[in-house]
Amino acid sequence: MKKILLSIVMIVLLTLSACNSDDDNNNDKPVLQNRWTLINAQGGFSGTNQNFDSGKVVWTFKTDGTVVVANTDDSATPYMPFENGTYGYEVVPNPNSSTDYCKESININSSTFYCYSIDENNRLIIDSSPVDGFKYTFVRKN
Repeated sequence: MKKILLSIVMIVLLTLSACNSDDDNNNDKPVLQNRWTLINAQGGFSGTNQNFDSGKVVWTFKTDGTVVVANTDDSATPYMPFENGTYGYEVVPNPNSSTDYCKESININSSTFYCYSIDENNRLIIDSSPVDGFKYTFVRKN
């Protein structure tokens, strides 16, 4: 009887120790809500590839669904889809995506950017280059 009880206790302990709450905890997923500084804009009809000094163009995505755009670099103005200000945004599934590269789109102020992602180097990529738009690359600004 003791062996049966001990066996049951061991099975229960092994089962419970195999449970892992990591599946429920998504802390490793990169978070959009942060301050991001633009480092590059490329694309468009002319094939532009323009680098920017860190901190000159900052987009701050907030948890309330707004993004604050602050541009202090006049050379960036031709490439920017928005003037300085606060705009609404939402991340939505990309219905045109057939790969893992771009599963989500981002809508900002009723404009759709067809690809939104945070890459393995923790860079924010907002990409409309497939439709002759620009691909914007941002890094986190602390």
